[in-house]
Amino acid sequence: AWKASDWDALDLSHHKVWAWSSGDSISGFALFATVDETAHLLKILLHPDLRGTGVAKSFWVSLVNELRALGHGSVYLEVEESNSRAR
Repeated sequence: AWKASDWDALDLSHHKVWAWSSGDSISGFALFATVDETAHLLKILLHPDLRGTGVAKSFWVSLVNELRALGHGSVYLEVEESNSRAR
């Protein structure tokens, strides 16, 4: 888990944050570090009730499309080998 100071230290010229909302509440978010044409996913979170519903895939597709529109040609995603759902 990140501390408040970690979030406060983000440089928004090199970090992008997107929120996914459902109704009146935020259902998830993603944080990317961006360098030149590469976007590196640092953190992604989806409300546990939405896991396994296909929402994560829709969120991911919209994120990649948004990153491409901003000129990022590649997305780097690091996943633990044991995290079969993410892989």
